[in-house]
Amino acid sequence: MKKCKPTKTDIRTALENRKAYHPVKQNQTSEESLEFLDSDNREFVKDEGKYLFDTFGLKSTVTTEIGKGDKFESELGTPSTKIGNFVHSNIEKAGREILGEIQGLSTSTAISRIKAMTSQGFTPDLSSGKKLDEKSKNNIFELARNQILFAYEEQHIINNRSGHTAVPQIRFEAKVIDPVKSVGGTIDFLAVLSDNTFIIRDYKTKMTTPKDYDSTLNLKGDKDLIYYKSLDKYKLQIAEYARILRKYYGFAGTHSNRLI
Repeated sequence: MKKCKPTKTDIRTALENRKAYHPVKQNQTSEESLEFLDSDNREFVKDEGKYLFDTFGLKSTVTTEIGKGDKFESELGTPSTKIGNFVHSNIEKAGREILGEIQGLSTSTAISRIKAMTSQGFTPDLSSGKKLDEKSKNNIFELARNQILFAYEEQHIINNRSGHTAVPQIRFEAKVIDPVKSVGGTIDFLAVLSDNTFIIRDYKTKMTTPKDYDSTLNLKGDKDLIYYKSLDKYKLQIAEYARILRKYYGFAGTHSNRLI
């Protein structure tokens, strides 16, 4: 028997009583899982760090819950947060432009097209007044391109194995909701493959200082750039996103998760 789609009243009541509201089932298709996810992204609003369903606000966020009990100051202070928002928005802008160029193409054709793309035609959003040099512009574009390319390459492998002709479904800034914990979170880059598995990319930015460069003036690796407790926290954050996607949206599991 097919379960009915929850109404706004159903969702509000479920949130107030800390209960799940999507009719998740075993062996769901990727289309069904995406329908639940997209529905929440239409219904929930993120405002000043809070997740709202109409006038009902969730208790907390994934980031806040993971960071509880920390006695150290995050390396991502207010200036870095502003820069992070600027970088995130431009990664998304580049990603959307890339997807526009490959819309309607098969995975094999799209892969060839993506590999040939450069940042030459990419115009970053500088409306915030921040500046972006050519190297940073190229880095942002390549980061966006590489995540989409990876998703298409992985879907292409699945297609060859299954005989399907699917393309990955990509979402930027995807909101995910845990109604039982009353917690919301946002995934920077989410790609859903036809086998109902998902790829998560979580972007982190940091304002660098001279100590962040090695003797050859190259930027050090993540383990040296990010305080180890922060790195552990970020990994837990991604794991929590994955748990919510599986439990409350019915996705089959993780295909690839990565902190960038």
